[in-house]
Amino acid sequence: MNLGNKKSNLLILLAVFIVGGCGNFSGNYEEIESSTSSESTTTTTSSDSTASFVAVGGYGTILTSSDLTTWTSRTSGTSNSLNGVTFGTNSYVAVGDNGTILTSSDLTTWTSRPSGTSDNLSEVTSTKGFNFQYANSTFVAVGDNGTILASPDGTTWASRTSGTSNSLNGVFYCSSSCQLTKFVAVGDNGTILTTSDGITWTSRPSGTTNSLNGVTYGNNTFVAVGDNGTILTTANDSSFGNTWTSRTSGTYNSLSEITYGGSVFMTVGANGHVLTSPDGTTWTSRTSGTSSGLSGITFANDYPFGNSTFVTVGALGAILTSSDNGITWASRVSGITKSLQGVAYKE
Repeated sequence: MNLGNKKSNLLILLAVFIVGGCGNFSGNYEEIESSTSSESTTTTTSSDSTASFVAVGGYGTILTSSDLTTWTSRTSGTSNSLNGVTFGTNSYVAVGDNGTILTSSDLTTWTSRPSGTSDNLSEVTSTKGFNFQYANSTFVAVGDNGTILASPDGTTWASRTSGTSNSLNGVFYCSSSCQLTKFVAVGDNGTILTTSDGITWTSRPSGTTNSLNGVTYGNNTFVAVGDNGTILTTANDSSFGNTWTSRTSGTYNSLSEITYGGSVFMTVGANGHVLTSPDGTTWTSRTSGTSSGLSGITFANDYPFGNSTFVTVGALGAILTSSDNGITWASRVSGITKSLQGVAYKE
């Protein structure tokens, strides 16, 4: 079983923490306090129907928030690890180990859906309401052994043929700005798959054997990240997917996930590593204020009231936010010590 660096880094960090005899977990929260904010609150159990942020993680953990300050624990109904979450077509979808798929329309009540697989699912993406006329697929989930599942509504899922047995760790949907491809999936041994219809997937040469863990699109460029600081880019043009260029990341830390927002690419990974880039080519290391492995990241556009924000989550319940494109980070209190694997925002 391999979910890429996302899960392995968090398990390694937790093992080191336990073997090292570091006392209780509260010390880790002190370590990830940002120099720009001492703001913290405890998690509440009140109903929050306006919540638009959701984070998922180990042992079926689901946290929601409407303000990034107070996080509310939700009942998921599963003890399986949840590894990815997204929003689309008026529904949130979370995926995880043993083929777990959960859906919710309000972030409060979560319903288990049959996936038709026992393979671990690592990530899920959505067309986010864009008209995807070719495949009738609003959601696409990927996982171990080349698993690809597609669904028009998050409730009924169909298996797609990936053509690979390599575990797939990340998947991304590109909207109307991408004419030649719609979904891109990445995985172990440098696996890159693309599709224009959500059904037929094509293998692309990545030029690396490092595992790839996340992929995104912005500034007319696709960017994939992975183990050993791997960063690859390809242009959204007629040569798409056939030529991926390796970029210098400046780190050997494994990179777990990547997103684009505010004209900035941002990737996170092991040891609290954060890198930013305006173009996918030149990368700058940022100080996150934590040594916890970071696994998931999202961008909240115009939240709140024009204050665009990056949100990243990771080991030992770490939640960090930045409203200045990753230059400074504020630590948020999640109220848990379980690892968080993914985070999403309702756009």
